[in-house]
Amino acid sequence: MFSGKQKSMKKWIFNSGGRGNAVDISLLLIRIIAGGLMIVRHGYPKLVKLAAGPPYTFADPIGLGEMPSFLLIIFAEFVCAILIIIGLGTRLAAIPLAFAMGVVTLLVNYSQGLPMMELPILFFTLFLVLIIMGAGKYSVDHLISRG
Repeated sequence: MFSGKQKSMKKWIFNSGGRGNAVDISLLLIRIIAGGLMIVRHGYPKLVKLAAGPPYTFADPIGLGEMPSFLLIIFAEFVCAILIIIGLGTRLAAIPLAFAMGVVTLLVNYSQGLPMMELPILFFTLFLVLIIMGAGKYSVDHLISRG
């Protein structure tokens, strides 16, 4: 019914994933892209703002105070994002980032509607995937777990 080429194309199109290196390569891409974007677009600019000194203003959505909230978000968006990129303590490093994106989605941007919630929801989902799946074999975590 199907030629060899058609069967192979059908298998590629309808493959549900989870096979061999594909998962590990996908996790590597998620780590690099999500971690890299988090650093470049969010963490590094906040770190520069902190280094420039006062005055800074920052939201305090969970009532910790403006400066503690600012320092915690810098830790998450810069330090934890670096750990995610290299795959070191990935599951633990993804927790503060997932929490931060959840707070941004539900407490900071919720009243502004879906357009403002879209990016934090995507980041939240990517970090949740890393919490569930771990870093994959192309990571420092994998090297540590082998030895």
